[in-house]
Amino acid sequence: MHLLQAAQRQDVSVGARRGEEFKLEVQGAITLDHIGLMVTAAIKGLGIAYVSAATAKAALAAGELVPVLADWTPPFPGHHLYYPSHRLVPAALRTFIDVLREIDRQDYPADRRI
Repeated sequence: MHLLQAAQRQDVSVGARRGEEFKLEVQGAITLDHIGLMVTAAIKGLGIAYVSAATAKAALAAGELVPVLADWTPPFPGHHLYYPSHRLVPAALRTFIDVLREIDRQDYPADRRI
C-alpha cells in the first residue's frame, strides 16, 4: 500500500475492474511506506492514502478522511496465512493466528467479504 504521491509526476495504477485499468496522474514531494504516516499525511491534505478501510477506520468515522474511487476498490477477503498444519503449532504462531482471526471478525465482517 502506498501514498499516491511521488517525487515526480507519474501515472499510478489505482485499480482495475472488468478488465479496465484506472491510472491517476500524481505529482508531489512525498512518498511514504508506513501506513500510520500515510493516514496522517492524508488527513493533513498532503495526498491520497491507499490504505485499507480498517487502517483508516477512526479517521473515516471522524470525517477526517473520505473514500475516493470506491467503485475501483477491490473487496478485501480477509487475511490469509499458510502454515504446515500437520505439525505442532508453536504458541507464538497460535497467538498470531488468533489475533488475525479476531481482526478479521472485527474489521471485515463476513457479509462484506468476497
